[in-house]
Amino acid sequence: MAECFIVGLGGFIGAVCRYLIGLIPLRVRHFHPLRWKQAA
Repeated sequence: MAECFIVGLGGFIGAVCRYLIGLIPLRVRHFHPLRWKQAA
């Protein structure tokens, strides 16, 4: 029973990490236009 819980927890952590990694490029793309407008 404990092994099933550990496997499920590992899958959940992996999904959260993939979700956060997917958000990083979106944030960088949104911030770049703001920086260019402020520099200009």
